[in-house]
Amino acid sequence: MFVSPFSTHHDWKVGWKRERGMPRDIDIPRTYYPVLYAVATIGCAGSVQLKNLFGLYNKKKLKSLAGSYLLLKHELFQGDKLIPVYTLGSNGVREFHLPHNYWLNWQAEDVLKRLVFFKLYEVFWDYEPNIVPSPEPFVGALQIGHKLYHVFVARDDVYDLLLYMKWNQNPDQRIIIVTEKLEHLSSLNPFLNGVKIRVTTDEDLINEESIDQMFYEWDAGDNVWVKNESIYQK
Repeated sequence: MFVSPFSTHHDWKVGWKRERGMPRDIDIPRTYYPVLYAVATIGCAGSVQLKNLFGLYNKKKLKSLAGSYLLLKHELFQGDKLIPVYTLGSNGVREFHLPHNYWLNWQAEDVLKRLVFFKLYEVFWDYEPNIVPSPEPFVGALQIGHKLYHVFVARDDVYDLLLYMKWNQNPDQRIIIVTEKLEHLSSLNPFLNGVKIRVTTDEDLINEESIDQMFYEWDAGDNVWVKNESIYQK
């Protein structure tokens, strides 16, 4: 049986650091703005994701960003497994006007959701997506052409999204849900008719299925999620 590496059942823990150094005015190379904006918008990202998605293949670049306090390194760990994750550092926090140490109240689950978001972002890479802010309970949003997709990452509990859908009925809003298992979404069933929701699973993301084969839509007649054509055609 497939078990997602991003599952909370692995008992991941996170070791947060506090901001180091006093924020100061520095000249930020324009080439670094995309990665800094992405981290500022979503909150954190894994080191491998920063390297693969934002061109930080050279370790010196990542060290330079951390050394200039634009990024700050933390650790997500489980047993002897360790994933370096980065938030903004003190100068990054200052540049994007975010609260100091904004990550300290996050749990490992919050980090896992953000890692999953960037995995989804990778899936849409050929469509040149832009990362944009999104209100709670969404992790963030992807702007693809003229379409905006708000992204909710479900780790067992979807109560926050249930409340959002109950009180914010907007038939024009597009939502993508990433879940470990489709059955985790059963409490949303009464609110699914007439809304633009597409779902994918951790397994689909990790197996890197064709984008035309990895999304589900709600079949109101049979009350089930069924795989359908590419989300981008919706």
